[in-house]
Amino acid sequence: MRTKKWLLVAISLTFFFLLAQTAIATTSIGVEKGYDTQTIEGNQVIFTDSQTSFGPGSQVPMRTPVEGEYYWVSSVEPVKARWTFYSPGFKQVYQMEKQLSLKQRISSGEHAGKWAYADETAFTIPAFAEKGTWIAKPEVVMADGSVHSGASAEEPNIKYVGFPVTSSGGWVENLFGAPWYALNIQMPPVFWFPLILLWGPALFIGICYISPQVSETFKRGITRLQEARKKW
Repeated sequence: MRTKKWLLVAISLTFFFLLAQTAIATTSIGVEKGYDTQTIEGNQVIFTDSQTSFGPGSQVPMRTPVEGEYYWVSSVEPVKARWTFYSPGFKQVYQMEKQLSLKQRISSGEHAGKWAYADETAFTIPAFAEKGTWIAKPEVVMADGSVHSGASAEEPNIKYVGFPVTSSGGWVENLFGAPWYALNIQMPPVFWFPLILLWGPALFIGICYISPQVSETFKRGITRLQEARKKW
């Protein structure tokens, strides 16, 4: 009996250890100011910091325009921001729509009556991410249905923001700390879904084996449920 209790304690400690590792793996990485441009697949891409690299589970902060001291200005009211993220080779991975981080009517000066706006967001690098340059395309949907696409106020023709993924990460980052994307939905880390469909029942069976009390309680619950169904 004492051996079974120690096994239960060991399983619990292992589980909490994995949770702690997850917290470490999802720590955000900041981006310092500094801009570089490259031509990728025939498109001009601006890098907010070519010296910073990312790996699975890293959060990449994004802004449009990338220059923090600038804002976009329009006579048409901006409605929402739309960000599309691509893996190397411009394969779409995820698209999000959100309320603008900043939208304000200009009250004075040469742009009085117009709208000043900008948007900030963050993208989490998925598990088992392909190494190379990942791409973000920021867009703003206007009230008249038009779409403003732009990444840099100083370089208006640049529509994309690039960020390098140079680390493939370890098994902890990929399984416990990095999401994955499917059907344009950000899924939880692989360990939590879909692998929970495997280890969840296995963990429950193991606990029932170690602790007869849990097993007996579960059996009584099943019996009561069956009796209740007969009464229906």
